[in-house]
Amino acid sequence: MIINCISCKQKLKVGSEQQGKVVKCPNCQSQMKVPQANPQAPPPPSEPAKPTPISADQSGNPKEKELGGYELLGKLGEGGMARVFRARRKSDGKLVALKVLRGSLASQPDAVRDFIVEAKAAAALKHPYLPEVYDAGEADGHYFFAMEIISGATLQKVIEKQGAIPENGALTIAKYVTEILCFAWERKVIHRDIKPENLMVQPDLSLKLMDMGLAKTAGDGKATSGEGGGIIGTPMYASPEQIRGQKDLDCRSDIYSLGLTIYHAVTGELPYNATTSAMVMAKQLNEELPDPRLKNPDLSLNLTMMIKKMTEKDRDRRYQAPEDLLGAIENCRQRLIDRQAQQAPVEKPKKRGFFKR
Repeated sequence: MIINCISCKQKLKVGSEQQGKVVKCPNCQSQMKVPQANPQAPPPPSEPAKPTPISADQSGNPKEKELGGYELLGKLGEGGMARVFRARRKSDGKLVALKVLRGSLASQPDAVRDFIVEAKAAAALKHPYLPEVYDAGEADGHYFFAMEIISGATLQKVIEKQGAIPENGALTIAKYVTEILCFAWERKVIHRDIKPENLMVQPDLSLKLMDMGLAKTAGDGKATSGEGGGIIGTPMYASPEQIRGQKDLDCRSDIYSLGLTIYHAVTGELPYNATTSAMVMAKQLNEELPDPRLKNPDLSLNLTMMIKKMTEKDRDRRYQAPEDLLGAIENCRQRLIDRQAQQAPVEKPKKRGFFKR
């Protein structure tokens, strides 16, 4: 039986004994429920099928147009664990993003626990660059939490649309995220899944770090590998210590992931690419980071060296704290300003996309 991953769309081969069970995609680590095979295909409809309304889902998701005091207005997105709806709070009409655990996972204690952990972590960290959480609860067997609705596009979408981002824009992204890391590390919290898909670029070019689902407190002794040996995080951006399943992760792991995110932003490409997650992780552990200037010759040596230090395999050779990285970012920004000031004036290019020169 062949199914498509709901997140990365990769085709997965599953056995008949896995029907009705939750499996994990080996490529992106998303979880999904294997559908039951129909013994006989239904007859074709006599007229075109109408789109399934958001209130009626075949996977045990909300069947009504409201949930826990929120009116569901439409789906904003979905991942392996949850769906996010645009919703209106009935008490005061406030628009929110309502994250709802998939109905197929609501009966699994581990999935419910992880979802509650995400809600609590997000609610406990109040920062201008993090979405605010308003409420959390359970209604009719559905677990949910309501948070600030964020407009804009993910950094992943920005890169896909316009390619490599100019150096000054990448430094701005790095500064936003590093300030969040400073704030979180003061509370001994690490994110564990920093990547372009979790960075939301807003219309005013400010940024929000999304998805606290994998956040944990440093030193809590919880596992850093998932069920079946898969890592917790995203292989393309995970640190070597995450891949090895070490329990003593700290802020340097997030710094590594941010380094690969900035590399992706300034080159438009992933540094380690392969056909399977296992091959990507092997490269993460064993191969040196390719020089980003081979893909973008306009990059400064200062930014190149900063990225290299952020992504050292040995975490003792990386920046040891987010505050150290902030200093390096400011140094790069100042050197870039000085370099641009020394260059002869040229006609400014037309503005395009996000983070323009």
